[in-house]
Amino acid sequence: MIEGKQNKSNKDLGKLKDDELKDNILDINRKQLSKIGKMAYCYFISTSVNLNQLFKYKNLGSSEEKELIKTIYQHSIDIFKKIHTELEKAEIEKEIDILLGMREELYTLFRSIHCYETELSYIKEAIDYHIMKLVGEKEYGNIQVDEEEIVLIIDKIGSVLANNIENHVDFVSVVSNILGILPFRMSKSKYFDVIKTTLVRNLNGYPVVVAESRIESYKMLFDSSLIGDYGIMFDDYFTRVQMFKNIDYKSYSIDELDSLSEEILNLALELEEVESLINILGVLINRLISMLLISKESLLDININSNKLYSMWVKQEENLDESDIPSIKDLSNKIFAKTEKKPIRGYKIL
Repeated sequence: MIEGKQNKSNKDLGKLKDDELKDNILDINRKQLSKIGKMAYCYFISTSVNLNQLFKYKNLGSSEEKELIKTIYQHSIDIFKKIHTELEKAEIEKEIDILLGMREELYTLFRSIHCYETELSYIKEAIDYHIMKLVGEKEYGNIQVDEEEIVLIIDKIGSVLANNIENHVDFVSVVSNILGILPFRMSKSKYFDVIKTTLVRNLNGYPVVVAESRIESYKMLFDSSLIGDYGIMFDDYFTRVQMFKNIDYKSYSIDELDSLSEEILNLALELEEVESLINILGVLINRLISMLLISKESLLDININSNKLYSMWVKQEENLDESDIPSIKDLSNKIFAKTEKKPIRGYKIL
């Protein structure tokens, strides 16, 4: 039955003139864009109410970068409101350019925060290793280990590696776990040789632009302080990270190290919150850009006169009331799900 319908559709399709086929395809495209615009609209409202609540109540500090994040958020809100007015195409292009610039600024902020997170993870790892070493000396310092036990451990490691060698992902994970607990050390010059050999092998044949991008990513993983923005942006976080980095923790007791480790973890969570905020704001800007592009083609399906969701959102934006947030998100998510599932209709052939 289905095959019969398909054959009939193919015959009908063959009867179409080029202009008719083009019109059908363009009609599908317009309806798809309208659908995407409406889903982006719902996502923006559902997500922005959370950010509004965050900016109202959470103290993000007073650094220049945090003020920039607040400014970008507020401008995004203002542009979203403008979408509900009659915007000229030239004005739409101008707003898109502004949003693209803001997105670039957010990427720079995101990379800076990520650098501090990476440095902090190295510090935490070194402290945790030192704690493990102290505990080991305290608990097992007097235990005698003979040569046979060492050989047994080596054989066990070899057996585990051999059993996972066929699966690259599992093999890398096992190697990482082993290196994480063994007192494995390598000279700095040898480590650089390994990295150089690996990069030359893996990036050979790639375009220069791609290779440079990969190297920048590896630099961030290896030593975040090599990145240009390190120590320039979020100077308050830089100061706190450097404070931990310069501590001579080898003179600390186990209790002092545990306390220090907790402080580092708290800072890491703070950095993660700011990084998440920047990421969400970047996604909102992407949604705004898509809505503006679709609006430019007069395909954005929003009616301000009958838009209950927008009315609720404006009220929430102007006068925050936490009790209204669940109902706004619920309505937004329902419209999003309904729009997503709704098939694109209105044409007979395609």
